[in-house]
Amino acid sequence: MSEKYSRGSEKMYSREVTLNEINKYSEEIADLAANSTGWEDRVKAVAKRTGFTFSRAKTFLYGEARTVEAHEHIIAKAALRELRAKRQANEQHERLLSTITYLRETDEDFYSPTINSLEHSFSRLGVLDSAVGEPEQ
Repeated sequence: MSEKYSRGSEKMYSREVTLNEINKYSEEIADLAANSTGWEDRVKAVAKRTGFTFSRAKTFLYGEARTVEAHEHIIAKAALRELRAKRQANEQHERLLSTITYLRETDEDFYSPTINSLEHSFSRLGVLDSAVGEPEQ
C-alpha cells in the first residue's frame, strides 16, 4: 500500500516540478525577449519564441497550466537556451568593443597594431561590420 502511495507522490512531485520549470522558463523567456513589462507583450514574446499559442503561453507564464507535455517542456527549454546564448553573445560583443575603445583612449598610437588586429579578427568573425585595420604581418 505504501508503494502505491510513494509512486503516486513521485508522479505528483515530478508533475509539479515540470510545471514549475516551464513557468520559470517562460518567465525568463519573457524577461529576455519582451518589448515591455506589460503582460500582453510578455505573453506574446513567450508565444513567439516557443511557437505556443497565445493562450498556452499565458498559462505557462502565469502558472495556470495543469499539464505540460514533454515536447512543450523541451521546446521551452530550447527557446530559453537560445535566448541565453544570444544574450551572452551580445555581452561578449559589448566587452570586445569596450576593450577596443579602452585601448584607443589609453594610447591609440602604441596599441594601433593590436587594435587593427582585433578589429580585423572580429570583422572576420562577423562581430564587427567591417575591418577598420589590417593585421600586421
